[in-house]
Amino acid sequence: MNHIASILECDDSFTEEDLKEIHDHSGTANAPRVRIPDANYEAQATGYKIVPYRGANKIYIQLRVTSTGEHIGKEIWTVYQEYKKYGPRSYFYKACAIALERVPFRGERLKPNSICGKIYLINTRTVKEDEDGFPHPEHCWYSLGKIIKLVQDTHNVSPLTGNPLPHTNYRLPTMPSLKQQIKRGFQK
Repeated sequence: MNHIASILECDDSFTEEDLKEIHDHSGTANAPRVRIPDANYEAQATGYKIVPYRGANKIYIQLRVTSTGEHIGKEIWTVYQEYKKYGPRSYFYKACAIALERVPFRGERLKPNSICGKIYLINTRTVKEDEDGFPHPEHCWYSLGKIIKLVQDTHNVSPLTGNPLPHTNYRLPTMPSLKQQIKRGFQK
């Protein structure tokens, strides 16, 4: 017996067409987020994406663990708030300063791709609550990384040095924000 037939047996008010319409508007689950023990790891920043979030944008930097051990190759994220200007107390400013190996110049544009392609020492933490402070069930906990220091700049690494992962400095695809979708709709 399929899922739709079992629902029809329980409730006679739904027709097959109603259930098909409900099913057409449902989504599919993404892969669960990775959880690794809280510790320091070496990881390569392999890409980034910018995602609209509550009227602003968040910058997600993808980190692939390169430390030897059972967690090698696992991908976690580090998240930064996007602003028009960044001050020295901003986490993204600090991450860019680590990636550039210098303090950013006044007025310099800080871009996420300056972080990508390099290997860092990162610290992970387990996220146990959602953004509103409500606890996640334990099976929904996940890890986020924080960049601590630059270990190796892979832009200058030759293939003979045994770089553990290939250089992948690309922007991950994202959905356009609602403003961008509206703007494109009016331009057509």
